[in-house]
Amino acid sequence: MKPLSAIALAALASVALAGPAAAFSFTPKSTSFTAAGPLTIAKPGGAIHCSVNAKGAVDSFGKAKLTSLIFTGGDAACFNTAAQSLPWPALATAAGKGKITHVVLIGAFTGTCGPGVVHIAVSGAGVWSFANQALSGGCILTGHLSTSPPITVVP
Repeated sequence: MKPLSAIALAALASVALAGPAAAFSFTPKSTSFTAAGPLTIAKPGGAIHCSVNAKGAVDSFGKAKLTSLIFTGGDAACFNTAAQSLPWPALATAAGKGKITHVVLIGAFTGTCGPGVVHIAVSGAGVWSFANQALSGGCILTGHLSTSPPITVVP
């Protein structure tokens, strides 16, 4: 019985020493930011290529939200497209990764895209990139937004 007790004690100790899983957050905390860059919205039969400007904020817990998204350039159909259901929450999910939820776009070309989740890669320079992110309504989003100040992910 002593070897079994020793194994059980070792297993219990390893669980206790492992500690909780790392939580990730956006940084810097308690700050507002802007983001700008290209956004492509694809649907069966075509795509529009747009430029967008966004505003957002990171709270004191490291959770972010996009509070506005404006289409500023690109194909003519971009100017008939708008973000809906703002603010869109954003969560850091892992090192260099996050997700933006509640994403909805409405436009003449796009119809209603979303609601849905856009998974992002977050670079050390604060660029939020995403590719081939499917939303309900048959829309596929690809783009990258450069944040200022740079909004990155930390454990």
